[in-house]
Amino acid sequence: MFNDFNFDSDFRQVNTNDIGGKVEFLDVCHHITDSSIFGFVTKDRIKPTALDRCFLNGASHHPQPTFKSIVHSEAIHLRRLNEKQSDFNESWNIHYTEKL
Repeated sequence: MFNDFNFDSDFRQVNTNDIGGKVEFLDVCHHITDSSIFGFVTKDRIKPTALDRCFLNGASHHPQPTFKSIVHSEAIHLRRLNEKQSDFNESWNIHYTEKL
């Protein structure tokens, strides 16, 4: 059925003993580590289908609060996905400041 839509799925088995391994699910990447009490830390992941995305054209005639709310909501989203502050900073710099 998946082949009809040119969809390829990859199933992997990973456990917390595989230090350095990672599991990607939707827009979250779980990095297996022994530094966390849970056995993993989360970091954001940009799906291949969302690489060159644009939320709203800056030349459009939307009210200024609309643009501010997009940036604010994206910052909240990244904060929830990235457990470590350093990962949050890296993600913000890579995915958002380079596009401004």
